[in-house]
Amino acid sequence: MHTLKLLAAGLLLCTALPVGTVRAQSLDDAIKNMSDDIAVFLESREKTSVAIGEFDGPDGSTAGRAIQQKLKENLLANNLEIKKLGARMKIRGSFSLDSQSSFSIATIRSTLVDENGREMSGYRERVKLAEVTSLEDLSRIFGLTADLVAEQNGESDDADATSGSAKDQDSDAATLLTSVSKAVTKKVSNAIKTPGFSYHGNDKSKVKASDSSDFVVQLRRCPRDSSVFTPVDVLDEGGFAFAPLEDGDRYQVVVTNNSDHDIAAKVSIDGVNSFYFSGNPGFKANGSWVIAAGQSGVIKGWYLNAHELAEFLITSDEKDAKLPDPLDLGTVTVQFFHAWAHNTPVPKVELLAKNDRGQLQTTQGAVIGQQSGEVRRHFGKTLLASVSIRYSNPDDLPEGPGL
Repeated sequence: MHTLKLLAAGLLLCTALPVGTVRAQSLDDAIKNMSDDIAVFLESREKTSVAIGEFDGPDGSTAGRAIQQKLKENLLANNLEIKKLGARMKIRGSFSLDSQSSFSIATIRSTLVDENGREMSGYRERVKLAEVTSLEDLSRIFGLTADLVAEQNGESDDADATSGSAKDQDSDAATLLTSVSKAVTKKVSNAIKTPGFSYHGNDKSKVKASDSSDFVVQLRRCPRDSSVFTPVDVLDEGGFAFAPLEDGDRYQVVVTNNSDHDIAAKVSIDGVNSFYFSGNPGFKANGSWVIAAGQSGVIKGWYLNAHELAEFLITSDEKDAKLPDPLDLGTVTVQFFHAWAHNTPVPKVELLAKNDRGQLQTTQGAVIGQQSGEVRRHFGKTLLASVSIRYSNPDDLPEGPGL
């Protein structure tokens, strides 16, 4: 078990919406609503247990595992028993992308079948589709690799210019927000439909979302019979970054920030955040690591507490992982956000986003980097970039407390 020193508590931007703003629905909200509908339907049929099957998505997406887990948690909260075998009914489903002019939607569909595989009548009329519009969640659901810095700052070729006059300030702000949303949506949709990534120079083990991106991700592996972690050269498999990890490998995620500002990085495995098993509610809710400008951080495993991590492990052995069984393909996704110190200027992109999302609030966060000591940071909520690396046959989730 590796150890990691916590260096600080951080600050997170939460959303309090102004009147007239349509909130981006999160995956948590979408699955809770779906779970409540399912629970009501099962109660109407006098059923107290159910099995949860796979949720299939587009080629290369692996977040069905996270959807299964969130569904399980919410159904348990509705006093339903979740069975792997012996249930008379089984939930299964799919998820897909639907891009509108100024936003993208992940649509999650579910169906309920009996022990003979027949769909239960009346289910589709009672259980609504779940729709996710949160860009952060869309990035994890589809294993996105995309550099969104220019689009989020309104500086891309797809962003419309505004007049900038004081008289038209409010109108210009609204126009810019719409323009940014359209540009980001176009970039995200294209990245999902036509995946791609860039190597960092000539180093095939280091990947990033674009040639100009400042954010770099590398996987390091340690074979079963070794104690040394070495970089893994990443292959280009149809535009997807693929790391040829093998059974028995332990691996680490190295995140490098070559920008001139601190960043907050969220690391997820198959859509499940690396703080999922944290005993600290604040860290679990935030799910971010802070990496200083010009520095690298090594994520060595699932964060449990200030003294323990559970290593990321590739294994074909069956075990009680307390989470749904892995798919044939797994995904490591790293998402990048601004992080900045108190009493320093708020990044331009966060000021723009604040007009859409409301006032700032605070919560905790975890920090890694080269320096020790305590620091405090604001965490931005505007996704700057996302980098995803696929790999084969994971079963790397440890037992979590209270699951």
